[in-house]
Amino acid sequence: MKKSLKRTIICFFLMLGIAGTVSAPTEAKSHVNYTKIYKKFAKKQVRKKKKTLYMAIVKLDTPVLLITDRVWNTRDDWYGTTNEAHLYQYYKRKIRYIGYIGAGPSSRLCYHKKSLVYGGHHFSCRLKVKNGVGKLDTSSGIYLNDVPYYHEKAIIKHNKRRVISKKRISKKQAEKDDYYAKCWLVKFKKVK
Repeated sequence: MKKSLKRTIICFFLMLGIAGTVSAPTEAKSHVNYTKIYKKFAKKQVRKKKKTLYMAIVKLDTPVLLITDRVWNTRDDWYGTTNEAHLYQYYKRKIRYIGYIGAGPSSRLCYHKKSLVYGGHHFSCRLKVKNGVGKLDTSSGIYLNDVPYYHEKAIIKHNKRRVISKKRISKKQAEKDDYYAKCWLVKFKKVK
């Protein structure tokens, strides 16, 4: 009888422990409606600047907002795209201004996986945004002969850029770092 009582007690506490871990309260992730917050912010910017603005919400780790005052309106692949925009992120219940990003005159703002991508004739940039800070990787000298190739890492916050490291790389590595080669266009829509 002692063995069966022990087994019963052990089974009881095991069941209680399993039930306790299953029903233990856990901290739920806050489901923030980024689209609603960003649209409201963009409408405030239109009223404040008193001109037509265009916005795009890009889903990276957390969605970011791009706002610009002009887009290319030709009726082809470039319709609704641009090469420069202001970048914002909702972080700690505030919309934080990361900075102004701009590509070369014949380039467009794009995204690839969890980063914004832009570039120019002989440089390529990848910007990852997290916790209200942008982390920028730049490769320069791409597809040029007899020039030094560089890879630079920087942090962007409140439109200020701080270079963390800059090192010389090989031509092969520079061409491999052409982030702009595999990406999708960021399409902007008019703020209404």
